[in-house]
Amino acid sequence: MILELENICKNYGHGQVEVPALTDVNLQVEAGEYLAIMGPSGSGKSTLMNILGCLDRATSGTYILEGENISELSDRQLSNVRLNKIGFVFQTFQLLPQETALENVALPLIYAGVPRHERLERAAEALRKVGLDDRKEFLPTQLSGGQKQRVAIARAMINEPTILLADEPTGALDQASGAQVMELFRTINAEGATVIMITHDANVASNARRMVTIVDGRLYDDAAKANEEAARAREAAAKTAEETEKPAEEATKPVEITARPMEEAAKLAEEAAKLAEEAAKLTEAIAIPAEAESVGPQVVDAGEPAMPETAEGGERA
Repeated sequence: MILELENICKNYGHGQVEVPALTDVNLQVEAGEYLAIMGPSGSGKSTLMNILGCLDRATSGTYILEGENISELSDRQLSNVRLNKIGFVFQTFQLLPQETALENVALPLIYAGVPRHERLERAAEALRKVGLDDRKEFLPTQLSGGQKQRVAIARAMINEPTILLADEPTGALDQASGAQVMELFRTINAEGATVIMITHDANVASNARRMVTIVDGRLYDDAAKANEEAARAREAAAKTAEETEKPAEEATKPVEITARPMEEAAKLAEEAAKLAEEAAKLTEAIAIPAEAESVGPQVVDAGEPAMPETAEGGERA
């Protein structure tokens, strides 16, 4: 066993705002394996690569590399592990623009304390192995994307590391250049090197001898199980979103409830007004006959002639 991860967790943030990037990751890699770690964007694969490459420390768990507990090493010791045991290949090449291809490949040997003459010889041989011995004096700006990546691979292998760790190695390449890089990885692995490749592309991952899948910070050997877990995660997210929307819907209900009584009140008021109008008409209709009865006798009395008074026992004057 060349590499082993046991219950690796990585959290970002502090206290109540901690966000888990990796959860209980377990992985075993044998010497000479060609492993692909595949996952979508945001799945935690870059975080996992940083921990494998000793670029970051796990929050908890154990990382064993060639029998050494990486989790217990100091920063200086981790630097030595990166220099001597891990070769890095990045999506964006990470070449020094002012240095030639030969000088870029020889760079790790400077930190290893190798004399200039020896490191240039070894760098030239490394470029020959990747088919770029005629591009030794070219600057990165004079190279194609595929050529830049081959220079990066030569640099990664110059110290004969225990592991070649590649992060999306074909992500910035066209299809033909990507195929050449994949063929180069197969050759390197066939020569005995352990290759671990991080990718989101299933076609690229299929070049490896073994593939594991990372979903939401959890690692699965079984792709079907990973897909099942991903479906569960999507379902849970949809349920959470639905529950979040319910309070917003409920918040509109009181408006509807209060609106209905107002409408009913308006109707009742309108009906009351109609009733009042009808009552007024009835009152007016009743009042007219009553007035006629009170006025009638006076009219009759006014129309009769007044009889003259007569003296007692006398005749009319």
